[in-house]
Amino acid sequence: MPAAPEAAAPAAGANGGQVSGQVKLASTLATKVSAGDTVFIFARAEKERGALMPGYTHFQPAMPSSVDMWLQAFGEHLLDHLREGLRLIERLDNNPLGVASGFGVPLRLNREISTKALGFAWTQRNPIHVQNLRGREELAVIRWWSDIASTIEKMSFDLILFSSHEYGFFSLP
Repeated sequence: MPAAPEAAAPAAGANGGQVSGQVKLASTLATKVSAGDTVFIFARAEKERGALMPGYTHFQPAMPSSVDMWLQAFGEHLLDHLREGLRLIERLDNNPLGVASGFGVPLRLNREISTKALGFAWTQRNPIHVQNLRGREELAVIRWWSDIASTIEKMSFDLILFSSHEYGFFSLP
């Protein structure tokens, strides 16, 4: 005999809201890590102030430049990413927990308790809206992380190139 619909329904919701909540919390942590990297880069740029190096365009020496200008470019990239991350966190700073599979739950849940306990700014009210955002919020976070990774990749490429025998501006361990 099949279970009654009430017995088959999850008590407080499926894991969709949990996954969404975890992505939102992880994004907050990633922003804090990125902020630390940005502070480090600007501190190093200050330490290298006045150290000259040629600027390059298409791998050819161009205008005079400096190590601090080169480092500050990456610091400014990361600041741009931080601003984007803060806007993203503001957008994600809501509690999706307790919406079940997109149609709410048959229980009277005080969702404000989990909102406050997890530190979210507000509670998402419409369960269908929460489900419609599935994948979209995750994609926004992945795009943001990808942008940060792209900046780090560019800086890494430059460091490897500039530490090569032909350039010799830096030495890597």
